[in-house]
Amino acid sequence: MKKYLLLLLPLLLLAAGCTPQTPTPVQAWSVVKLLSQEEQIESITDVRTVRHCGPIVEQKSISCVAGTSKELSFEIGGSGGVSLGIEVTVDSSIGNALGLNRESGEQLELPVPPDGSVYRYIVTTEYRVLHGKALAVSNTGGETTADYAFQATCSLRIEDVEEQPCQQAVAGNGGEEQPTSMPETPGGGENMPGQESASNVVSQAASLLDEANARYQEGDFAQAVELYGKVLELEPQNAIAYNQRGNAYRQMEQYALCINDYTQAIQYAASPAERATYYANRGAAYALQGDIQRALDDFGQAIAQNPDFARAYESRAALYAQLGNYAQAIADYTTFLNLKPDTPTGFVQRAQAYANAGDLQAAIRDYTQAIALQPMASAYFNRGELYRKLGDPADALADYAQALQLDSSYAPAYLARGLLEYGQNDYEAAVLDLTRAISLGYGNFDAYLHRGLAYLQREEGEAAVSDFTQALSLSPDYADLYFYRAQSYLLTGERQAAIEDLTAFLQAAPPDSPLLPEAQKLLKALQEQKPPEGGEGLVAPTIPSDPNQ
Repeated sequence: MKKYLLLLLPLLLLAAGCTPQTPTPVQAWSVVKLLSQEEQIESITDVRTVRHCGPIVEQKSISCVAGTSKELSFEIGGSGGVSLGIEVTVDSSIGNALGLNRESGEQLELPVPPDGSVYRYIVTTEYRVLHGKALAVSNTGGETTADYAFQATCSLRIEDVEEQPCQQAVAGNGGEEQPTSMPETPGGGENMPGQESASNVVSQAASLLDEANARYQEGDFAQAVELYGKVLELEPQNAIAYNQRGNAYRQMEQYALCINDYTQAIQYAASPAERATYYANRGAAYALQGDIQRALDDFGQAIAQNPDFARAYESRAALYAQLGNYAQAIADYTTFLNLKPDTPTGFVQRAQAYANAGDLQAAIRDYTQAIALQPMASAYFNRGELYRKLGDPADALADYAQALQLDSSYAPAYLARGLLEYGQNDYEAAVLDLTRAISLGYGNFDAYLHRGLAYLQREEGEAAVSDFTQALSLSPDYADLYFYRAQSYLLTGERQAAIEDLTAFLQAAPPDSPLLPEAQKLLKALQEQKPPEGGEGLVAPTIPSDPNQ
């Protein structure tokens, strides 16, 4: 799998450090449709120091940014002839559906400690990541599915604060004591050469660390890595620098390097709370590599080092949910919420675990609690989906409407509402909502199938033919589409096309298909040049129980 940044404007990525003798044509891909969308929370934890040591008074903040084109990436399966580079564009409708370039973020001012003290803050950044499948079309006419991921929003929270006297604390030196000022010499009040040199090293390292953190927050991870390396040249046991460089490597998806840095940070951690932070970061890196057992072990180590470390419970819960161990996931999310009761994403994640475990009422309660803390389109949508599954279309429609009131570009809500309206025989409303979903780039199989069916029920043959053809391009093995398109061809008067589609349906349909008798009757009538009996060819299919299947 090859991974590329996905931008609104074309982006050319060439192999670094290589000048080809013969230019190779760059393959261009355009991402034209979103086929599915899910959400997950990803976390990363920083350690920041703020000093108030006599004349040294530091004012510091930490920030996060999400929702820009830098946070959108995708993977294209197979080599596809890609050798030296690739040019990628994304349709603007998809950008609107995802909320691309609706920049969001947060800045957190870190309070200054009292004089004579250093605060060491442990701060977690949480990203709400949208991910799923998309359809990509190449400039050579090929099509493939692409996996996309988009950091849509982010938030910050302080996990822990440790206070140390200035004389015992040095920013990130691994806990080794080092004076912040040097004693005067007996005669002249000047520092000894070695003392002055040591003080300069501490000052230079702290300055470089601040600069590296600034580059990191700007998203310049390569420059941040270089600066963290300079810090480590001056202070080889600087645990914070190892952790921060590991975070930068993780953002660059260089997981082996970030795991190595987190391991060094664990070795030189200044306290159990810091060590817990580094275990949690390493656990997240293992999880991104697919090494779930090592990830679980590291989150367990983080909890052992700091039983009140909320992020470790949340991250471990997500892994348990991924493994289908929903009972353990719910237990960890519950502990997380006991520690951080005002975290809406915690209720959302536990709601998802309850829903997957089959306890839909508990899931609805958690979504309701999340909405009370922070109204979110996704929470309303997910609660609406649960109401739909429980056979409560009125509440489902109300929640879809609330989701769209909060975010008028929230395509999954248009799709779900359109499918529900189709099931209620409100074909006009279904066409409007499904058209809106498709216009937002959410042109998946269900959208085209059910809009085509709505057109068919309204006897708009030409529009129905177009949608069934699109649906067939997305799911060529779905035999029923040939039957529905054949009926649409009858509406447009294209008798031969209808015969061909009915023949294709009869060849591909399973023997227990309820559509077989009607298809055989229609085909026989057409072959005998008899018009079908009025309206008999129009068959209303059963709406899928899960519109995202």
